[in-house]
Amino acid sequence: MLTKGMNERAFIEKLCEETLLYLLSTRFAVFTKLAKNVRIIMRPNRRPLHAMALYSAIVSQLVGSILIGVYTGMWLDSKIGTTPLFLVLCLFIGLAAGVTAVILSIRKYDSGDT
Repeated sequence: MLTKGMNERAFIEKLCEETLLYLLSTRFAVFTKLAKNVRIIMRPNRRPLHAMALYSAIVSQLVGSILIGVYTGMWLDSKIGTTPLFLVLCLFIGLAAGVTAVILSIRKYDSGDT
């Protein structure tokens, strides 16, 4: 509030400072609550290296299967002469194979058979 002896500039600076502090405190409370919920959901017997291995397996399976599908489609198109047909078809097959592999990896990780 504008108090005696405070000009407009000081008032605006104080208001901005209080608003920023309020926003930071509410955001911090939201992130703290989320962190507590994540700790409840996570199993205590999981190690961070297992999670990192899962993430790298997901990335490599998705990227690898898509790249294999694209290059196979390009190779088939160059041999047969149908420019976009096999590229698109093999791309979707590679994507489906990658998603299937990721789902199987996540199920294996979640069951504890790592």
